[in-house]
Amino acid sequence: MTEVEEGLDAEEIGEVFDNENDNNDHVTYLNDADYFEDDVHEDDDVATFGIEGVDDITANTSVLEAGDYEFEFDVTDSLASDNATLEVRDDDAERNFVNDPYIQQQGDEFNITVELEDTDDTYVTVGDYDDNAYEVGLYVEDTEGDYDEVNITFNTHETNTEDVYDAFEAQQDDAELEVVYALIADDDIIAIGDDDHIQGDVGDLDADEVGSPDSLAEELSDPLVADDYELTTSAALEVDDGEIDFVDRGDTSFINLEPLGSPGDVTTYTAPEDDSMSDLEDFEDATVTATDSVAEDDYLLMELEDAGMTGALAEFGDNDDGVATGLASEGIYVEVEQTDAASNLGDVVWNNSADLEETDVDGEQLEMTLVNGDDYEGEQLLFDIPTDQFGEGEYEWTIEFSDENVYVDDDEDFEIEGEFDIDEREVSLDDVDEVPNVDGAELSGDTTVAPGTEIDMVASASGEFVLTDDPVVADDRTFTGSFDFSDYDAGIEFDVEADEPLGDGEDDFTAELVDGDGPVINVEADAPSSADVGEDVTLDVTVTNTGGAAADDVDIGVVIGGENVDDTNSSIDADESWTNSYEFTSDSEGDIEWSVTADDSEETGVTNFSDEETDDDASDDDATDDDASDDDASDDDASDDDGETDDDGDDDGTPGFGVAVALAALLGAAMLALRKQN
Repeated sequence: MTEVEEGLDAEEIGEVFDNENDNNDHVTYLNDADYFEDDVHEDDDVATFGIEGVDDITANTSVLEAGDYEFEFDVTDSLASDNATLEVRDDDAERNFVNDPYIQQQGDEFNITVELEDTDDTYVTVGDYDDNAYEVGLYVEDTEGDYDEVNITFNTHETNTEDVYDAFEAQQDDAELEVVYALIADDDIIAIGDDDHIQGDVGDLDADEVGSPDSLAEELSDPLVADDYELTTSAALEVDDGEIDFVDRGDTSFINLEPLGSPGDVTTYTAPEDDSMSDLEDFEDATVTATDSVAEDDYLLMELEDAGMTGALAEFGDNDDGVATGLASEGIYVEVEQTDAASNLGDVVWNNSADLEETDVDGEQLEMTLVNGDDYEGEQLLFDIPTDQFGEGEYEWTIEFSDENVYVDDDEDFEIEGEFDIDEREVSLDDVDEVPNVDGAELSGDTTVAPGTEIDMVASASGEFVLTDDPVVADDRTFTGSFDFSDYDAGIEFDVEADEPLGDGEDDFTAELVDGDGPVINVEADAPSSADVGEDVTLDVTVTNTGGAAADDVDIGVVIGGENVDDTNSSIDADESWTNSYEFTSDSEGDIEWSVTADDSEETGVTNFSDEETDDDASDDDATDDDASDDDASDDDASDDDGETDDDGDDDGTPGFGVAVALAALLGAAMLALRKQN
């Protein structure tokens, strides 16, 4: 064997490996003069060993100074060879906690990070039995020696499970973790994982039972409560005075578990149906829009801030649909109820606990997935709630953290509420009469589908052209397509069509190409299609010049309910607009028609005024309709049935009643029948 870097001589190499205590006489340093007639080698930095009965030998680094060593190995009776490197450090190893203290909430999962200096391993003790009735000793080793820090993942939600190991895990691939001992809830039982890690005789521990690795089981009824838990690093553990103590105590710190706080705000989003939503990266890359109006088959996403309980949710990965019943089993309920369902359908409800046997929910199981399970750190909990389970309608949602959750005190549960609408997928074009034959002519519309969706637009004239564009829906759910009509003559009529990707929403209109060098006037007007009697509504008017020249005299006329409310002549520059608004109302039920003209362009519409409150209220069936004035003495007194008015000339042939009384009776019967129908 040759040491080639630091320049050890043969005798020094012999001291490193001829170590009786460590190698148990299986390795013998062979001096040439004593064992060989002829020199095996002439170099004084080469040592020869006899090795018998072992595959591994131990290097005694105590005889070496700090530094890097490289050893070359050659077999004396063959050509086999190999080499190995060894780093010897000063005996001043440090094991320090990083980013401490660790301030977390109950139910959290987080990393306890230990910085290693001049060592590849450490013992870490979590908790102190006297203070917490919870104490666990761990051994962590960086087996490859390539980390300056090791991370111990601690899941505080799993501290009452059937295996202590459930709460602890070494995060790095080349790091190994062992539970050395556990002292939980009962000081008469100490569970030992591996007594090779404890110096001294574990039989001397003050405990009625010193358990085997199989006894590393939970004793807590619930996960760790809110409290401070001490952390300690050490070079080793030992039995001292009947207890497990530290050898070469290193650093100390603590974990401060705070009570679970109230969750933060909830935001609902939508995203286009053709986006992917399988993880947090997809969510961040997609076009997501905060809204409470979602089109059928688009994404409905719900973001809950500051929900905490990262340990409770650690078992759920990206796009995991098990989170629905998982949350319910933890006493966290998500419910959706349709508010505009037909009355005889009763409550139409979806709940994430419907499939659990121990709950009594009269509704459907709510389908939902956790988008960012692998990236959840307590601040942003993202759910994907498929819209195809609901259908078009209006909905209210509730998220309840009930006192069934171990972190919520009795009678202190809290709720978050909100609402959303599921809309039919619709596309509506802003139809115009004239379009300039220019490059970049714009045709626009609006839609209910999610911003970021591509709309398929086609402008076509039989035998002339078929032009397409794929505008993207903007944040305000409008879209604008651009077309090149510069190669086509004025006077050509053409069709414009628009479809959203699923084909459920579409619209079309017919327009005519006009000379783009001159003014091109189009009008757009909008007013509510329905309103209550007496309610003020607004007619918004926009007249746009999409041509290439100013329009000097544009005749604009506005007629509402047959009355001319505006008759204006205006100049509108190219690519400019004229806008105005008009309020109107109606004192009675019925339709109010309106129209707006701008030169040859016209827009018309109807607003229906209704009075639902007076259709079936007390005025329809109160005392004035069926009281004494309808059937009192004035209707059937002597003047109606005396000798003067009941002669042959006035008798209508109705025995016992005059005509007026008969009509009143019929009217009363009709009103009674109407009331029963209502």
